[in-house]
Amino acid sequence: VGNGLLALGGFLLAAAMIYNLAHDGRRGTPRVASRSVAEAVVFFPDRQLWEQFRQAAETCARRGLGKGYQRGDDWVQLETRQHSRRVRFTLDDAKGVRETKENVQRLLQRSIAPIALVGSSNTVLTVALAEALRDAGLQAERPRPILLVPWATTVLVEREEPGQGPEALLDINPGRTFRFCPNNQAQADLLTRALFDRLKDEVPERVDFVVDRYDPYSLDLADCFRRTIERRFPAAELVEHGEALVFLQPWEASGLPRAADDVLAETIWRAAEKTASGRSHWVVLPLQTEPARRMLLALRRHAPHVGPSVDGARLRVLCGDGVGVDTMTWFASQAPFSLWCYSPGSALGLGESESRRPDPVLSTEAAVLAEVVAAILQILDETSNQPPSAETLRQQLVKLRLSAGEPPTLGRSLAFAPSGERLGDDLGHLLYVEPGKAAVFAIAPTSQGTWSPPARVAPPDMRHP
Repeated sequence: VGNGLLALGGFLLAAAMIYNLAHDGRRGTPRVASRSVAEAVVFFPDRQLWEQFRQAAETCARRGLGKGYQRGDDWVQLETRQHSRRVRFTLDDAKGVRETKENVQRLLQRSIAPIALVGSSNTVLTVALAEALRDAGLQAERPRPILLVPWATTVLVEREEPGQGPEALLDINPGRTFRFCPNNQAQADLLTRALFDRLKDEVPERVDFVVDRYDPYSLDLADCFRRTIERRFPAAELVEHGEALVFLQPWEASGLPRAADDVLAETIWRAAEKTASGRSHWVVLPLQTEPARRMLLALRRHAPHVGPSVDGARLRVLCGDGVGVDTMTWFASQAPFSLWCYSPGSALGLGESESRRPDPVLSTEAAVLAEVVAAILQILDETSNQPPSAETLRQQLVKLRLSAGEPPTLGRSLAFAPSGERLGDDLGHLLYVEPGKAAVFAIAPTSQGTWSPPARVAPPDMRHP
């Protein structure tokens, strides 16, 4: 009996070892490297962001851009439409710069490395990915994954070496980084152009910039706004606030304005009261979601309740993609001033008939994630006579020129400049709220250089049947 129990225990132990070699016990993700399955690793530090990616991949399957959709806790897998080539997207939830770089090094040491890395959720972690891939290229001749950037919009970042000045984010890992989202300069240009076109003779007399000097995204977006405003409105007075404005970390934030936020909001309103007739006062908030919401709340509760000469009709607040539909809807019910923001998603069905409801995923920032998945599926299908590789993916992305009407796309063009920047005049749209109107409206640029009629929008329902 004893010998039998020992034999049974040994058998179970061996079975467990075999299972663990083929599967990641914690994540349920197949770990056996296979040349028949292309892998892309998605670097997101937050599970909620990973859930958006899974919804984006499901959207591609639902719209016929892929098939055979499967999912686990930390992976999703699809097959290409025609040749059934499999591609697996796996999550790496590295939380910081050091962990991100270490995980990239481990991936590159595998016998079969992934063909692409997707990420990350912010500029700092995206720079870490780019630097890790660059450094790996200097040390070895093995093919490296290419980097696909979904959300990091920063144009220039500080170099690792002090005193060397900034460099383009896409130049850290040159020729092997492709940004799927419009950058900060495109956002600033589109927002400024919209107000310039719609307000006609009303020009800003003063522009207040509220900058988080500890956030590379905020610094870069502020610079982009400054460049385009100086070009269009050279007579405007530009005032920056940020030297003593240290925003709280996410784990410290209560969601309510601090004393410094209230003081700044009151200062801005006092300046707005002096705006000359026929002019406007702009406030630029190049901030992440949480600090932007706090400043909006502070500006709202310090709004003067006086006559029309100093009401919020001539105070216009501009935000980047750190503010979305949810924040705009929250703000719309009691908007004391005009609020505008950029959204990287598809144009929410603007100009379409009521019978064609836009996909709820594609109307959010997750649209860019779906385009990442769609591009990989399309390229793997077109190169079915070659084994999946990072180099093939890079070469095909450089040549990619898809118009909005072509089936592999998700309603807008897909092409890249030699630098890796996304090309196209149909990227993103603008959301705005006006005083006295408890609704959020959207407009989008048209191919004729005009703007679509305003369409009322609501927070998308992300649930799927």
